[in-house]
Amino acid sequence: MNRALHYRSASEWLALMASGEITSRELVELCLARIDRHNRALNAVVALDAPAARAAADRADLARAHNAELGPLHGLPITIKDTLEVAGLPCTSGAEKYRGYRPARHAPAVRRLVEAGAIVLGKTNAPQFGGDIQTDNALFGPTSTPWQAGHNAGGSSGGAAAAVAAGLVPLELGTDLAGSLRIPAHACGILAHRPSTGAVSALGQLAGRPNRRAPMDMLVAGPLARDPEDLALALEVLVAPTEAGRLGRPQPAPAAASLRLGLWLEAVDCPPEPGVAGVLGQAVARLAGAGAGVAPCQPLEDAGRMFELFLRLMYAAMSVEYPDSLIARLAERARALPGDSRGLPGAMALGATLDHRGWLELNEERLVLGDRLARLFEDHDVLVCPVLHRPAWPHDEVPVARRQVMLGGQLQPWMAQAFWIALPSLLGLPATVLPAGIDTASGLPVGLQLIGPRHGDYRVLAAAARVHALLGGGLPPPLD
Repeated sequence: MNRALHYRSASEWLALMASGEITSRELVELCLARIDRHNRALNAVVALDAPAARAAADRADLARAHNAELGPLHGLPITIKDTLEVAGLPCTSGAEKYRGYRPARHAPAVRRLVEAGAIVLGKTNAPQFGGDIQTDNALFGPTSTPWQAGHNAGGSSGGAAAAVAAGLVPLELGTDLAGSLRIPAHACGILAHRPSTGAVSALGQLAGRPNRRAPMDMLVAGPLARDPEDLALALEVLVAPTEAGRLGRPQPAPAAASLRLGLWLEAVDCPPEPGVAGVLGQAVARLAGAGAGVAPCQPLEDAGRMFELFLRLMYAAMSVEYPDSLIARLAERARALPGDSRGLPGAMALGATLDHRGWLELNEERLVLGDRLARLFEDHDVLVCPVLHRPAWPHDEVPVARRQVMLGGQLQPWMAQAFWIALPSLLGLPATVLPAGIDTASGLPVGLQLIGPRHGDYRVLAAAARVHALLGGGLPPPLD
């Protein structure tokens, strides 16, 4: 495919700079021009420091000209999700109270990218404190997918995904607790990788107050890109030194005939809409036709309990940032729930008000589930499942606490649609999302999620590279 320069991969941009065919300054100018042309409609980039980016690009080009030692991302322009701290740039996390906050230091994952030579152009939009699976906030407003005006880019790394999909930058850094990398990748038709929990530092995320010393349970930082090779390249840079030995090294894409794909495409808890089911079915048929081994797989005896466990532990993790007044109301609500309460309506109250003993019991259940699921990956390279039950949706201005979603013909609480992203978050598993195809009825992209064993990140990324190639490599949005 003869792609325009702004849609080519980060790896291609790096190769062009290495060969002298283009300079870092020229790529920075390309990105700035794309932002100027498209950001008004997308609202993806919410902070920009063009003078500093140009100066950094000039320094990068000078270093290359003098044969200096260069990092693996030398001269590459990128953007960073606005929940992550970048020294000298605004970090609002979509909250009015932090409108003027400019951190003095980088988040650890940002620092690793910058030390590898990346040039941070600016910050991308996110919901307040990353607390939603669509991107909108009172400070900057909503972010749209470049595929259809008025439809949300997903969240919470929605600005990041929209920027990459629209060719504003080739690579981004976001975060993921409840699908915040994976849902926007699905909504915007790009790739994202949620690393194994702990593999990449998630410190330096502004989620209520700065300078937290301990990362939030299940929260990760990870890359978004248009090409699977870029995800592996970024992960090599991002991985914490103490975790590098566990993850090993990038692997070549396996031959189609050697792929063993476990298919988990249906669940009563979150049935995919016909358009999504159709795209995923066609993708699986195409993979099978190319020789990949595909087999239905039921990874969980009680998928509903898995989702409930995720929700309670998620709200327990998030509760450290809740004000005392909210905790008091949730405690009152929890006391009114029946002892055997299950499901989404009580999950926030029961999770946010867990005592330490209760948290330990749920964590033990999580560990047992992880041991059971590990056996699945003895027979399958990856588990293949949806990301969401639907493609990108129109901006929803209803406050998230009162928002609902249609699932299987019934209105459900908003977070019920997070079902398909819960398993990797709960168990700390690596997961890569890639474009599976376009829903012809809506014209919107549909993502496919590949899940692997804990610390099997490069195994998942290698499988994703082959699957991505077999499915045609994705398409750019209808912008140009």
